[in-house]
Amino acid sequence: MPPLVTISASGNDIQLANILNSSIYNWYKFNPLALLKDCDQAIADSLKTPDSKELTGNLQDLLKETFAKMDPEGMILCPIL
Repeated sequence: MPPLVTISASGNDIQLANILNSSIYNWYKFNPLALLKDCDQAIADSLKTPDSKELTGNLQDLLKETFAKMDPEGMILCPIL
């Protein structure tokens, strides 16, 4: 059982690829739905992500599974970037 777990969030968690696709790169093959948005819309959608039920639900599931496999005396670190 691990005594320490580190959990972090990054660009993928806030749809950074959609912003880059809509604003700069236009990687159609990467994400065809992102082309339907303009840059401002992609940014607005990204700003909603931290409060979304999907992200918070995923985080709750992750923490539940992590606690189940951790040492009871263990610690979880969630650095803020």
